[in-house]
Amino acid sequence: MLSRVADSLYWINRYVERADNFARFLEISIALALDSGDEVRNLWQPLLETSGVAELFRECYLICNASNCCEFLAHRVDNPSSITSCLAAARENARQIRDRITTEVWEQLNELHWTVQDASFWEQPLQEALRDIRRGCELFYGVMDATQSRDHAWDFGQLGRWMERADKTSRLLDANWLLTEMPHAGLSSPLPEPVMEELHWTGVLRCLGGYQMYRQQVSEPIAAASVSAYLLLDERFPRSVAHCIEAINRALRGLVEDAQCSTQLQHLDQLLDRLSDSANTRQRLYRLGADLPQRAQELSAQSRVGELEWLAGLLQARWMHLSMAEMLSDGIHDCIDELQADLNQLDALLHQRYLMAEDNLELAGV
Repeated sequence: MLSRVADSLYWINRYVERADNFARFLEISIALALDSGDEVRNLWQPLLETSGVAELFRECYLICNASNCCEFLAHRVDNPSSITSCLAAARENARQIRDRITTEVWEQLNELHWTVQDASFWEQPLQEALRDIRRGCELFYGVMDATQSRDHAWDFGQLGRWMERADKTSRLLDANWLLTEMPHAGLSSPLPEPVMEELHWTGVLRCLGGYQMYRQQVSEPIAAASVSAYLLLDERFPRSVAHCIEAINRALRGLVEDAQCSTQLQHLDQLLDRLSDSANTRQRLYRLGADLPQRAQELSAQSRVGELEWLAGLLQARWMHLSMAEMLSDGIHDCIDELQADLNQLDALLHQRYLMAEDNLELAGV
């Protein structure tokens, strides 16, 4: 597989996942604003912080309100993270590798792209347009799952999808924690604070499609700590950070299949298991992260397993042994910042090994 093909597969899935996330976030934020009144709490600043383009927004608009945020995140063409921009980028990447994806995948992505490019599409109520986009992205996932072979192309696509999902889930939680720590912010609420907290974090759950599953699986009332624990640490929920990290590791393992690599991966798993069973697990795992280059060199001396797999395995081991109480004690912002740094390093290592090679380089033994 050429590196440009792997790169396109990775970014197709990242862009569709990003468009899906922003459609969800905007759809639920609009509904929440209608329920609580936009003056109750600034619902839009967390979305801008989650998007990673808050500075660009401030260059384009003077006021952070519903109208400006919806236009900016939904269909502003000079915002590279708007829904229309993401779907256009995904479609362009798919066009370049038409022979590596199924006709059904191409047709769904192409149709979704041209739908949002039609000006008349945005004349309907915004919530209906966002719902159509969300369903279109879900249909893309379904067609991809139903028609694409489980080969290295699949693995690169899955890496893009789960990396983006882990990033956006953690960013959304971090931004909403910052908001709840500034309850006044020049705003007043006619509702009691406990009611506002439940309403606010119900909205966060709905943004990630987790409200019903939370109600079924968690006995605690809806509050900042319990919702965050569910969305960060519950491996059963497919949009949780823990689930995404496990899926990232699974996709990476799919790219190294020869016997020698498998032996090295078993060695890595055994080492992390031994550390996980010892006392002071989290402290030992974080100290181990400081030895990442040395450990990676040892693992990669005779195989392609190295720093990338080591960091991904270490990240999964850390999150397996993390509790919400520890995150609150250490500072939830610091924990999420560490996660973001690890995800950025994973992305850099992934590009360094697979996505920045010469076009004639064969990857992952393909």
